[in-house]
Amino acid sequence: MNAQVLVNTFVDPCTKKVTVFIVPIQGSTIITFMGKAKSFTSADASNGNLMSWVNQVYMEYSAPCPISQVATQVTTTTVASTVASTISNVVSSAAAPPPAPAPSSESSSSSESSSSSSSSKSESKSESKSDKKENKKDEKKKEKQKAELSPLLFSSDLTSIQQLEAGFNLMANFGVSRASLAGDVSYGTTAMIWSNLQQFALSSRYSINSLKNGKLDGVYTYSLTNAYNKGSFLHIGAFSFVKPIDKNIYGYNLALIGTSIPYMSNKQIFLTSSVTAFIMHIMIINRRFSMIPELYVMSSPYSYSFKSKDFKNNYEFSYIGGNTINYQISKKFAISCNLKYMYGTTQSIGLLIGSRFGF
Repeated sequence: MNAQVLVNTFVDPCTKKVTVFIVPIQGSTIITFMGKAKSFTSADASNGNLMSWVNQVYMEYSAPCPISQVATQVTTTTVASTVASTISNVVSSAAAPPPAPAPSSESSSSSESSSSSSSSKSESKSESKSDKKENKKDEKKKEKQKAELSPLLFSSDLTSIQQLEAGFNLMANFGVSRASLAGDVSYGTTAMIWSNLQQFALSSRYSINSLKNGKLDGVYTYSLTNAYNKGSFLHIGAFSFVKPIDKNIYGYNLALIGTSIPYMSNKQIFLTSSVTAFIMHIMIINRRFSMIPELYVMSSPYSYSFKSKDFKNNYEFSYIGGNTINYQISKKFAISCNLKYMYGTTQSIGLLIGSRFGF
């Protein structure tokens, strides 16, 4: 005679691994999951107590992938915001027309002789209008100083992102940034809102631009992000470095992620390190149109759980490949389209359509 049992299954949202829990109809059995053990009866399996305990253990003793996914999205958004000005400088310098040739000595001498003869005739007239010219010069000088102030740059985009549950969610980014008059520092803020209204993030950054021989040699960026993810809270402190070499952009991002996962009256706190290396290649088609293939390599090598006092090493890598298409409609307005695919422990795909303008 075969024993009757109740079967419950749990699918890990990170690895998609299926765990099967079998509870006999009669009596009780001890279930062990992620190092925790508890006795359950068939009534517990029927009324949901078993799966509630499984979900609690998972949330308390394993940093779930939704947290990693949000952190990945925040990291790539921060990197994109940091390198945006670098890409703009490379594109504008490469697409700029060559300087006009200097006038020949003969033309300059003839112009000098003609100007000297004409100046002698207009000398008397200019004296009577000198005051007005001085006033006009002062006004032009003030206008020029105003024009030299770095403008505010606004960016906005909408991204469709594949979620761990295999569905898609929309994420809207709204950013504003500004550089100093000398161009040595810049700062900005980016807000991220998901269409499910259960995920939000606010990121601020401060960048130091290293100049060499009047050209951008590297960008050092410090950023702080606070995020909310379906009841969990993330605090991400990061440092990134960007190095432009010809039409290539190299860089890395180092981050420490503090995660607070509330469950009922308890809270589980994780500290997770994140390392990202990236490379981008700028392909300039013409002065308005450019493409930028990109590759990210990401890893979270160390994590610590305060509740379980568990220190973990992770040797797995995630890879993100993508391509951005930029079209400069005017001097102050541009649109872009980006497609990314992430491969690793989790796979996802994202499509971004955005714009950037300044005034």
